[in-house]
Amino acid sequence: MNSILRFIDNCFLLAQQIWDLAQNKKNPSDFATAVDESDIGAFNFTDDFIFDLWAAMDDIKAGRLPEEKDFQSERL
Repeated sequence: MNSILRFIDNCFLLAQQIWDLAQNKKNPSDFATAVDESDIGAFNFTDDFIFDLWAAMDDIKAGRLPEEKDFQSERL
């Protein structure tokens, strides 16, 4: 169980680092350079993946995503 919690924590930290790198970038090229020059550049993310990350974060920042759905109240 501890290894699962560590994995989740590490995923959160990686996501936070990616978000922080994108905050002051104006375009995907600057974001890709920032990722490559950071500690997480060791992951060697593909250009397509970086572009997809940028697009998702740009949508979030611009408010283009629909409001969060309450999945807890929804039954399968």
